Amino acid sequence: MIGQLFRLAAAFLLAAAPALASEDGVVEGVATYRERIAMPPQAVFEAVLEDVSRADAPSIQIGRVETRNPGTPPYHFRIPFDRSAIDTRHEYAVRASIRVDGRLRFTTDTHYPVLTRGAGSSVAVLLVRVADRAGGTSGESLLRVAETSQRPRARAPVPAPEAEVPQTATTQLRGLVTYMADDAHFVDCRTGRTLPIAVEGEYSALEHAYLAAGAEPDGELMASFEGRIIERPNAEGDVESVVHVSRFVGVWPGEACEGKMGSLPLIDTDWKILTLRGFDLSDAEGPRRPQLRLGMSDGARFAASVGCNQLVGGFDLDGAGLSFGEAASTRMGCPPPLGEWEKALTDVLAQTTTWRIVGERLELLDAGGATIATFAVGQPG
Repeated sequence: MIGQLFRLAAAFLLAAAPALASEDGVVEGVATYRERIAMPPQAVFEAVLEDVSRADAPSIQIGRVETRNPGTPPYHFRIPFDRSAIDTRHEYAVRASIRVDGRLRFTTDTHYPVLTRGAGSSVAVLLVRVADRAGGTSGESLLRVAETSQRPRARAPVPAPEAEVPQTATTQLRGLVTYMADDAHFVDCRTGRTLPIAVEGEYSALEHAYLAAGAEPDGELMASFEGRIIERPNAEGDVESVVHVSRFVGVWPGEACEGKMGSLPLIDTDWKILTLRGFDLSDAEGPRRPQLRLGMSDGARFAASVGCNQLVGGFDLDGAGLSFGEAASTRMGCPPPLGEWEKALTDVLAQTTTWRIVGERLELLDAGGATIATFAVGQPG
């Protein structure tokens, strides 16, 4: 229910947002959280517009709004800003938080772009709880620890180069961090990809969190942060991908990547459709193979087909949670049995709530935990 209301609010904002025509710009938004709890009177809600273009420097605040005693969500906000401060070549995002008596209680842990690179001036954000979470350590508390304790010697397995390098947009990353001696790595829960972590940005806060949590040397620790993947030369002169930590959120000992049960990544894999709600497509023939592919290079987008029309749209991925947005489709007439298969595919996309990979097989499950579709690794169709 919360997710449906959240999507409706986002759609309303995007449809209703007026164009910014004056020098005094405004970013409008709505924020909510999933928990059914009310904030006390001393709570403070804050929404900040930031320039997040630089991977090697802190974000720059462009605008900010604060609401004391915000009550219960949703929280509607308007962030004023000077339009002359906006560079169309830069990247901007909205960050929101709730503090109680100065202590961080809720924060955004996802990248919410606005204003440039195709993003609009309205946004809907979801806040996640970071205080009172079992075993959790918030970024704010860890930064306080860093101020009062001896800072560990900076170990740089991946030093930051002076030259600019290709990089992805800043996004929310959640996964397992391992650290030993002078080597730190990150395993992305969404994709299963393992990458070294660059010692720059808010890496020091992440390292402090790892050490403060008492993780065993080279032990896995769940972490969440805003970051980006950067390609840069390594010590041997080869180009490699590394993770840059832009804004640290927190760590959660004892948690694991739900859903990542096999060695294959969910993202950027061509999945051949085997079954759809009782239909067997494993021996399907034709010029176009029944398949599904999810990608993150241009936002969270999927493409799927049973061999007739092409369905494309967006998706939401949160650990083992997976949901597909409404799909756009070509309008070809589909001969039997493709018409039935396509309807089954549409139903599967609408009903999927979770995923898992067992061995080399992907399974999509509905809200009741039933497997409604299966896939195997295929070839691009």
